[in-house]
Amino acid sequence: MGGAWSAEQIKTAFEKIGFKNINISSKEVSDEYAKKWGHGLEIKNYIQSSLIYAEK
Repeated sequence: MGGAWSAEQIKTAFEKIGFKNINISSKEVSDEYAKKWGHGLEIKNYIQSSLIYAEK
């Protein structure tokens, strides 16, 4: 799932379609990634990587 959704919005969407025991684990992008793809911007303030675990 991509786009500008907060973790709470993602959790709510998953609940609405029947998932339970939802766990979202997030981390910042690496310095290497930020340097390569950030084009001089402070992208760490805007994006992160997340793993979503849930049961259907």
